[in-house]
Amino acid sequence: MIKSIKQVIIGDLAFQKTITPHGEKNEVAGSAFYCAIAASIITQLSNVGVIARIGEDFDLAPLQKRGIDTQGIAVISGGQTARFIHTENADRTRNFVANFGVAATVDLSQYPDEYKTATWVHLSTAEPAKQLKWINHLRQKMPHVTISADAFEKFAKESPEPSYKVMQAVDLFFLNEEELAWLQKSYPRLTISKAVILKKGENGAEYIDPNYSVTVSSPKVKVVDTTGAGETLATVYMILKNNGATIESALKQAVQLASKEVTAFGIEHLSPLNLNST
Repeated sequence: MIKSIKQVIIGDLAFQKTITPHGEKNEVAGSAFYCAIAASIITQLSNVGVIARIGEDFDLAPLQKRGIDTQGIAVISGGQTARFIHTENADRTRNFVANFGVAATVDLSQYPDEYKTATWVHLSTAEPAKQLKWINHLRQKMPHVTISADAFEKFAKESPEPSYKVMQAVDLFFLNEEELAWLQKSYPRLTISKAVILKKGENGAEYIDPNYSVTVSSPKVKVVDTTGAGETLATVYMILKNNGATIESALKQAVQLASKEVTAFGIEHLSPLNLNST
């Protein structure tokens, strides 16, 4: 029986060189990849589809074996999958260099009819101009759907205006303290008018909306590679909340899993879990 898609992730699939004080590694990456793997470990709740653009050099089998629906992924003949270099410095600052390849193009027609059953669409970390195109499209074609988006330091710093527009246009916005600081630098009067989840690294995360807030602490772990931790948090929160969990419960489990993610390179070291959705 074909499963009904309940959550959709839109973002990049890529090949990445990750450099940290603990070493370096070449790996499959991209925000959509991290989100998809995170989704797959919530075995009984996934029903997740992915929309991305790749070249013929990218192997979809690892995602398909984990139960992720890949019919929204366009394989571009003769094109090159995105290539990233992600550097984490000893002071926890990060540098990001990208050759987006075929992922530089947004093709709104890529959204499959089969994904119109989704009740939540998450725009994982990407250039805000691309996120805005998807937001406008989804608001027109699927006005019922909940839309969330994730920020990124590089874009909050270099493209504050479109980043701010994304924040205002979605139902839930994920960002960390550095990204918030960059947006507040450009918009000193910035206030929380919609729901946000503020990622605080080793200090956990905080959900904030105009009427409610809750802070969740993070377990103490040895940090090896933070790449993908934000995507893990966002995806786990999305799926649990979209399947009936309370805000606090979903955020607690999302923080716990994101904390496990940072203890090794990549994300595929995370084991399948049966998380409580209440």
